[in-house]
Amino acid sequence: SFFCLLVTITMALCLSPSATLAATDTHSTAGATVTIGADEADQQRISVNNVTLIINNNATLRTVGEESTVKSNNNRSGTTITIESGSSITASGSGDDKAIRANSNTNLTITNSGTISADDIDVIKITSSTNPTITNNAGGIITGATDAIEAASTTNATITNSGTIYNTSSQNAIRMTSATGATVTNNVGGEIYTSGGVGSVIYLGSSSTLTNSGAIRNDASTSNNSIRLEGNDNTVVLKGGGIVVGTIQANSGTTGNKLQFNHGFGRTYFYETSGDFDLEDLSGNTVVKGSAGSVSLGGQETVDELLGLRTYNLRSALKRYASAPKPTDKDTVWGEMFGYSSKRGGTDTLLKYETHGYGMNFIHPATSKLDFVLSVEKNELDLPENHDVSRTGFLAGF
Repeated sequence: SFFCLLVTITMALCLSPSATLAATDTHSTAGATVTIGADEADQQRISVNNVTLIINNNATLRTVGEESTVKSNNNRSGTTITIESGSSITASGSGDDKAIRANSNTNLTITNSGTISADDIDVIKITSSTNPTITNNAGGIITGATDAIEAASTTNATITNSGTIYNTSSQNAIRMTSATGATVTNNVGGEIYTSGGVGSVIYLGSSSTLTNSGAIRNDASTSNNSIRLEGNDNTVVLKGGGIVVGTIQANSGTTGNKLQFNHGFGRTYFYETSGDFDLEDLSGNTVVKGSAGSVSLGGQETVDELLGLRTYNLRSALKRYASAPKPTDKDTVWGEMFGYSSKRGGTDTLLKYETHGYGMNFIHPATSKLDFVLSVEKNELDLPENHDVSRTGFLAGF
């Protein structure tokens, strides 16, 4: 009717371009490959199995005010979504606007070499799914206000990052609440971080493995969690060249969680931890609410050499005390100040370092055959790649 036409024209004139409601493109041919090579504002809905969606040719797939820009319907299998370099999937607007959404899917695959983003909520949300795989290649960016990737209640999820994954609010860069059997790998050059609020960078479920060779950072505060383990039997592998900024926490009451160190030659690392872990390295110690350290090949040589320097200093002090005139007053304390500096160049088998320190040795005759010894030392150890250590040490004994 004329009235309906008038209302339609009025709405079209009043709505801004950014508020225009998107249409929906439904892909209902099993096994089809759909390529989007130009900018598109329609929601992409996958309603059958084994559909491949490719975004290429620097195209931007962007929706405003939709529940999701790309949605793989419930109970789908074999959906593949590929975003090539220079292309992007974006969700804008307030509300439940996600870039990619899937629930109860099997064998979902997302490969990103471009940009996936959402302004208001989770960027990629995959729930109650089995064997989902997300690969963020070098140069790829996944970013959003809340969770960059949410894979809650999934089974055997695989997330591999060589690019950048981050969020800007109090949620997580990667959140895997109630997920089991996940494998998360952050490769060399990969960055995963959060820049706002108190959320953990990576929140892992149970019976899962996280391997880091890149950077995992809580840029909001170093006292916040970098990695948080929700359940039991998780393994966190920290490899050479990897950086973790923030506390590694295992939730209270959890068991079977492990930290494994594999740092390679010439690297010594220290991490702040909270909760109970099994620490697997050369020493085999257990970490409980404290700090975990790893000394690698080359680094161990340096530790041995510095320990030898410390021991030599104390033995020399004892020799000087033995040859000095004995105190006649029982309240007399023999003492000396000391200082030292040591420098060594690196080789294929030795770690380069510089160290200097100072302190005091005190010896008091407790009995005719027993002396009390106290040594106080302040030490600075400079290692490659800004891995410097400041230490204040106390040694006491008879």
